Amino acid sequence: MNQTDSDWLNKFFKTSPLFSGFHEEDINHLVDYMDRANFSKGETIIKEGELGEWFFIVRSGQIKVCIKKWLRGLSKVATLGPEDFFGEMALVNEEPRSATLIAEEDSTCFMLYKSKFESLIKNNSTFKKALEDVVSKRLEKS
Repeated sequence: MNQTDSDWLNKFFKTSPLFSGFHEEDINHLVDYMDRANFSKGETIIKEGELGEWFFIVRSGQIKVCIKKWLRGLSKVATLGPEDFFGEMALVNEEPRSATLIAEEDSTCFMLYKSKFESLIKNNSTFKKALEDVVSKRLEKS
C-alpha cells in the first residue's frame, strides 16, 4: 500500500461514523491491517451464499449489489461507491453472504480479513454498536 492509500484510509477512518470510537493509535494499526484489491469491470467480488472472509471499503469505482430472484436470476438492489463498505453482515451474523457484488466499473477496495475484523468488534464497544446498527438497517431494507 502506498502513502496515498494510507492517507485516504486514515481520513476515512477519522470521518466515518462507524469508526468514531477509534483512537489515533487504533486507526494506525487498522490501516496497517488493510489489504488493497483491484477489480475489473464485470468481475464478481463476492457471491451470495458463500462464506464471508473479508470486510471491504470502496476506494474508487462502482460496485453493484445483487440478490437472487428465484426465476429472474440476479436483481440489482443497490450501487456502492467510494467510502461505502460491504461484507460486514456475513461477518457479524456468521451467516453466508446475503448478496452478490460485482464491479460495475474498474474498482479498488481495501479489505480487512475476518480475524482482524472480529478483533475490532471484540475490543471496541462503540464500533460493535455502530456495526450492529448498520446491519440492522440493511436487514430492514432486504
